[in-house]
Amino acid sequence: MEDTILAQWSIVQARAIAALGTPDFGPRLTQAIRALVPFDNVMLFVYRGEERPLAAFTDVASSDEARIIMEGYITGPYLLDPYFTEVLNGRLTGLARLSDIAPDRFFETEYFKRHYIRTGIVDEIGFFMGLPDGVTAVLSLTKRGAVSRFTSDEIALLSDLGPAIRTLGAHNWMPLYKEFESRRVGETRPGIDPVHPIEMAMNTVGQDVLSRRESEVVAFILRGHSTESIALHLGISPGTVKIHRKKAYSKLAISSQAELFSLLLDRLRNIVEKLQSTTLEPGST
Repeated sequence: MEDTILAQWSIVQARAIAALGTPDFGPRLTQAIRALVPFDNVMLFVYRGEERPLAAFTDVASSDEARIIMEGYITGPYLLDPYFTEVLNGRLTGLARLSDIAPDRFFETEYFKRHYIRTGIVDEIGFFMGLPDGVTAVLSLTKRGAVSRFTSDEIALLSDLGPAIRTLGAHNWMPLYKEFESRRVGETRPGIDPVHPIEMAMNTVGQDVLSRRESEVVAFILRGHSTESIALHLGISPGTVKIHRKKAYSKLAISSQAELFSLLLDRLRNIVEKLQSTTLEPGST
């Protein structure tokens, strides 16, 4: 990091440090990062397992974008988000660019079209911060516009700043893990394999006509995996994947991913609401 950049960062970082534990911290940290790397939106989502995430902090360009990003995300589509998948797979730290963690066909999915294209977001970088009790926060920076993407120099600079950003963020937002205490989902009964909410939704959509394997294949399709990628993940041949997909589409009376996404969205919301309705009150067993 060059001396001039280091000096500038020291000044803006000091302002963020001074705001730790106050409502001004989020805006101050945003200003600090933006002083060195330009971006449009910043969002902080906090996750624990498959529970509905907390939307803890945002600085979004417009109210319409905020509605799409925030309300449209936490009601179910977050389950298709590559950042959520990273958290679910146990990631607690580091920096990740969307294009580096997304499945090979993610940018062709209906989720990408309805969430990213509608808001004009073309690039995203997320900082992962592990909090107590299995909670992880992800601070996402996004850019908008057809030619506006993070440059290699900007990514390198954000990587250099990452340890400071994550340490400050984790310290300030650590208390958020307590927000999940009143939303704790009942534990799965011993001997019963947990089913991903997307698969639960597909079973609901198909009125239990889909087999477990068909639900798995459709879930991978929705998350943006190609036939070859699905085959690799499930340990089956590409031809078998195509057969499962064809059967699933036939049972659901659909012919496109757009129809599949529309069919699933309401069910996802219902599943998420059901998960929340099974939470335990603080102090209960």
